[in-house]
Amino acid sequence: MMQLPMMHDSQCRDSSVRAALYRSIAALYLALACVATAIAQTGAPPSETPSAQWRDTWGKAAQATSGMSSNKGFSARIHLVETSEADRFIREWNETSAERAPTLKPAERVDRGQSLVLLVLYAGCSAKPEGPAPCSAMLDVKTLDPSGKVIMEQFDIPLARNMPAYPKILQLSPMTLQTDFEASDAYGLYRYDVMLRNPERNANLALTETVLLGPPPTTP
Repeated sequence: MMQLPMMHDSQCRDSSVRAALYRSIAALYLALACVATAIAQTGAPPSETPSAQWRDTWGKAAQATSGMSSNKGFSARIHLVETSEADRFIREWNETSAERAPTLKPAERVDRGQSLVLLVLYAGCSAKPEGPAPCSAMLDVKTLDPSGKVIMEQFDIPLARNMPAYPKILQLSPMTLQTDFEASDAYGLYRYDVMLRNPERNANLALTETVLLGPPPTTP
């Protein structure tokens, strides 16, 4: 197995305008406490700063999952996707209009010889009421093999690189981590533990996603 942190050019999107991010299994998206719609309609700033939280397609607060969490106004969601899917999603994220929400299909299974990309979406990196503002959050990534052994660790990766933070904005991290699975890698469930540290908000987020390494299922 090989892992390589990579950077790409990324832009930010207003979460109220673009209906955020749809998953193939459950449509979960980031909404920032309902005032974003009023801002989009009137251009007026909110009377108070909302805290970021994940909501479902009906607008109800969604329960935190292993790969999605919020803390003190800082929110993040991680996805494991195949390289071609990651390339397409990043391209659509940067090139399509804000009214269109690019879809993303997380990987559930990959095989030896294939590659996997870790994507991070986040909001509320800065506590400042206006943007642009610096984003000082960092992340650590730990990869565990099917036996539970730590096989890869990456530390102190800048979440935003030089990309500024804005309030009420869903952002795609310019950082990606690519894993290349090799012929000697054991079949089974691989786990990715991601720790995001936001010193400005004094908030940490511990996120986890898994993917199955194995041959394609046989069809009868």
